[in-house]
Amino acid sequence: MLAVIEACSFQDITGQRIAKVVETLERIEQRIARFACATRIADADGHPSEHEAALAGRKQRLLLHGPATADSGNGQGDIDFLLAAKKPTVTQAEIDKQFV
Repeated sequence: MLAVIEACSFQDITGQRIAKVVETLERIEQRIARFACATRIADADGHPSEHEAALAGRKQRLLLHGPATADSGNGQGDIDFLLAAKKPTVTQAEIDKQFV
């Protein structure tokens, strides 16, 4: 029982420390924002380093591009046809055609 109480106490202290770190970071962010407003400084265009540019490019490439445009992708009728097939009346070729 003592080990369980110690573990809970440790977690509580860890949570308190994390909360203090988050609070400190929020204060720093607020001060930087006030300084930027007072000096009318804006972020520079582009990326500050090649590494950050590569990360931003990767993020953009992996981004989903929303719903399919008209006449592309599977229509609702196609999906309903596949789901309505109670017997194996749909051939593998018809299924594969949906994913081309």
